[in-house]
Amino acid sequence: SSAAVCQSISTADFAERLLSEASQGSIVSGSEGVLFHGTKPSSIAGILSRGFDPALCDFGLAGRGFYFAESITKADEYTECGNDGLCCVLVCRVLLGKIKACAEQRLTVTQRQALEDTCTSKEYDSVMLDRERCRGTYREFVVYDTARCLPLCVVWYERRSGAHP
Repeated sequence: SSAAVCQSISTADFAERLLSEASQGSIVSGSEGVLFHGTKPSSIAGILSRGFDPALCDFGLAGRGFYFAESITKADEYTECGNDGLCCVLVCRVLLGKIKACAEQRLTVTQRQALEDTCTSKEYDSVMLDRERCRGTYREFVVYDTARCLPLCVVWYERRSGAHP
């Protein structure tokens, strides 16, 4: 793809909320990662101004959560290009905490809900979908608490036929 442009964003509101949540003991200390989140351009303004919205989450492989990837190529699978031909991926700091690993290729609705429940019940803080191990592709991480996701910048890029970001 063409050279990506990284647009810095103000994170003061997110940092303030993150510190507030941490002071209330709702964030378990643990591992963190700088990961990619693919989305459509029309969603960027809302995410940057209000954070990730649980009401807009799809019921994915690990239930209704916020999905992040180690690979921008994987995140690109979740993007849509805008009218100007540009796609976008958020670079986020994600507090992963205690991670529940899952290397299953297919999960029933009940199994998906059980993964989500292990995190919302605070047994775990996040889920790692180890697609690298079971399919040879990429690992994804899922969190269910908006306070665990801090957007750092937006990467805008143009897809080129046959190329990956």
